[in-house]
Amino acid sequence: MCVNWICCPPLTTMKLSRKMYLEHMPRADTRVALTEWARLLRMDGILKLRVPNVFGLVELFSLPEKDTVEQHELLIQCAYGTQAYDGDYHLTGFTERLLDHYLHAAGFTNIMFKPRDGWMFNVIAKRKTSSTPRTKIIEKHLKK
Repeated sequence: MCVNWICCPPLTTMKLSRKMYLEHMPRADTRVALTEWARLLRMDGILKLRVPNVFGLVELFSLPEKDTVEQHELLIQCAYGTQAYDGDYHLTGFTERLLDHYLHAAGFTNIMFKPRDGWMFNVIAKRKTSSTPRTKIIEKHLKK
Protein backbone atom coordinates (compact mmCIF):
# COMPACT_ATOMS: atom_id res chain seq x y z
CA MET A 1 0.00 0.00 0.00
CA CYS A 2 1.40 3.39 -0.97
CA VAL A 3 1.89 5.88 1.86
CA ASN A 4 3.94 8.43 -0.05
CA TRP A 5 1.86 11.12 -1.69
CA ILE A 6 4.96 12.84 -3.04
CA CYS A 7 3.00 14.39 -5.91
CA CYS A 8 0.90 16.34 -3.39
CA PRO A 9 2.45 19.65 -2.37
CA PRO A 10 3.14 20.17 1.34
CA LEU A 11 0.87 22.17 3.61
CA THR A 12 -2.11 21.94 1.26
CA THR A 13 -5.03 20.88 3.43
CA MET A 14 -6.52 21.75 6.80
CA LYS A 15 -8.09 18.36 7.51
CA LEU A 16 -7.31 14.73 6.77
CA SER A 17 -9.57 11.87 7.77
CA ARG A 18 -8.15 8.35 7.74
CA LYS A 19 -10.74 6.11 9.36
CA MET A 20 -10.11 2.37 9.34
CA TYR A 21 -6.99 2.82 7.23
CA LEU A 22 -3.78 2.80 9.25
CA GLU A 23 -4.26 -0.77 10.55
CA HIS A 24 -4.32 -2.09 6.97
CA MET A 25 -0.77 -0.89 6.35
CA PRO A 26 2.35 -2.80 7.38
CA ARG A 27 3.32 -1.85 10.92
CA ALA A 28 6.67 -0.52 9.68
CA ASP A 29 4.81 2.06 7.54
CA THR A 30 2.91 3.61 10.45
CA ARG A 31 5.49 6.31 11.20
CA VAL A 32 6.03 7.00 7.49
CA ALA A 33 2.31 7.50 6.92
CA LEU A 34 1.85 9.79 9.92
CA THR A 35 4.86 11.89 8.91
CA GLU A 36 3.56 12.12 5.35
CA TRP A 37 0.10 13.16 6.54
CA ALA A 38 1.69 15.83 8.73
CA ARG A 39 3.54 17.10 5.65
CA LEU A 40 0.26 17.48 3.77
CA LEU A 41 -1.48 19.37 6.57
CA ARG A 42 -1.19 23.10 7.00
CA MET A 43 -0.04 24.45 10.34
CA ASP A 44 -2.71 23.69 12.95
CA GLY A 45 -4.40 21.31 10.49
CA ILE A 46 -6.42 18.41 11.89
CA LEU A 47 -5.87 14.68 11.42
CA LYS A 48 -8.74 12.32 12.28
CA LEU A 49 -8.10 8.61 12.67
CA ARG A 50 -10.08 5.54 13.64
CA VAL A 51 -7.90 2.59 14.61
CA PRO A 52 -8.21 -0.68 16.55
CA ASN A 53 -7.58 -0.45 20.30
CA VAL A 54 -5.69 -3.58 21.37
CA PHE A 55 -6.44 -3.12 25.09
CA GLY A 56 -10.10 -2.48 24.31
CA LEU A 57 -10.32 -5.81 22.50
CA VAL A 58 -8.63 -7.62 25.41
CA GLU A 59 -11.13 -6.06 27.83
CA LEU A 60 -14.06 -7.16 25.66
CA PHE A 61 -12.76 -10.75 25.64
CA SER A 62 -12.74 -10.70 29.44
CA LEU A 63 -16.43 -9.73 29.80
CA PRO A 64 -18.69 -12.62 30.84
CA GLU A 65 -21.35 -11.64 28.26
CA LYS A 66 -18.71 -11.95 25.50
CA ASP A 67 -17.72 -15.48 26.54
CA THR A 68 -19.48 -17.35 23.75
CA VAL A 69 -18.13 -18.83 20.54
CA GLU A 70 -20.18 -16.35 18.50
CA GLN A 71 -18.85 -13.36 20.44
CA HIS A 72 -15.29 -14.62 20.23
CA GLU A 73 -15.64 -15.00 16.45
CA LEU A 74 -16.90 -11.42 16.22
CA LEU A 75 -14.04 -10.07 18.35
CA ILE A 76 -11.45 -12.00 16.32
CA GLN A 77 -12.97 -10.41 13.21
CA CYS A 78 -12.57 -6.99 14.85
CA ALA A 79 -8.93 -7.77 15.56
CA TYR A 80 -7.99 -9.16 12.14
CA GLY A 81 -10.58 -7.76 9.73
CA THR A 82 -13.37 -9.65 7.99
CA GLN A 83 -10.94 -10.96 5.34
CA ALA A 84 -13.84 -10.97 2.90
CA TYR A 85 -11.73 -9.49 0.07
CA ASP A 86 -8.10 -8.63 -0.73
CA GLY A 87 -6.71 -6.08 1.69
CA ASP A 88 -9.53 -6.55 4.22
CA TYR A 89 -7.25 -7.61 7.04
CA HIS A 90 -5.40 -5.81 9.80
CA LEU A 91 -1.62 -5.78 9.86
CA THR A 92 -1.31 -3.85 13.11
CA GLY A 93 -3.21 -2.51 16.09
CA PHE A 94 -2.61 0.28 18.56
CA THR A 95 -2.54 1.25 22.19
CA GLU A 96 -3.13 4.81 23.28
CA ARG A 97 0.46 5.12 24.50
CA LEU A 98 1.95 3.80 21.27
CA LEU A 99 -0.14 5.88 18.88
CA ASP A 100 0.34 8.99 21.03
CA HIS A 101 4.11 8.46 20.76
CA TYR A 102 3.96 8.01 16.97
CA LEU A 103 1.77 11.09 16.51
CA HIS A 104 4.02 13.31 18.63
CA ALA A 105 7.10 12.07 16.73
CA ALA A 106 5.38 12.87 13.41
CA GLY A 107 4.67 16.45 14.48
CA PHE A 108 1.21 16.35 16.04
CA THR A 109 -0.04 17.80 19.31
CA ASN A 110 -3.34 18.23 21.19
CA ILE A 111 -4.01 14.52 20.67
CA MET A 112 -7.38 13.27 21.88
CA PHE A 113 -8.48 9.64 22.09
CA LYS A 114 -12.14 8.69 22.33
CA PRO A 115 -13.12 5.02 22.66
CA ARG A 116 -15.58 3.69 20.09
CA ASP A 117 -17.53 0.43 20.32
CA GLY A 118 -15.10 -0.86 22.94
CA TRP A 119 -12.49 -1.98 20.39
CA MET A 120 -11.52 1.17 18.48
CA PHE A 121 -10.26 4.68 19.07
CA ASN A 122 -11.40 7.82 17.34
CA VAL A 123 -8.36 10.06 17.41
CA ILE A 124 -8.05 13.76 16.67
CA ALA A 125 -4.62 15.37 16.45
CA LYS A 126 -3.47 18.83 15.50
CA ARG A 127 -0.38 19.46 13.38
CA LYS A 128 2.19 21.43 15.33
CA THR A 129 3.01 24.90 14.17
CA SER A 130 6.51 24.72 12.80
CA SER A 131 9.00 27.50 12.92
CA THR A 132 11.34 26.15 10.26
CA PRO A 133 12.25 28.65 7.54
CA ARG A 134 10.94 26.33 4.81
CA THR A 135 7.45 26.00 6.30
CA LYS A 136 7.29 29.74 6.98
CA ILE A 137 8.04 30.43 3.30
CA ILE A 138 5.45 27.90 2.12
CA GLU A 139 2.79 29.25 4.49
CA LYS A 140 3.50 32.83 3.39
CA HIS A 141 3.19 31.79 -0.27
CA LEU A 142 -0.11 29.95 0.38
CA LYS A 143 -1.65 33.05 1.98
CA LYS A 144 -1.16 35.11 -1.22
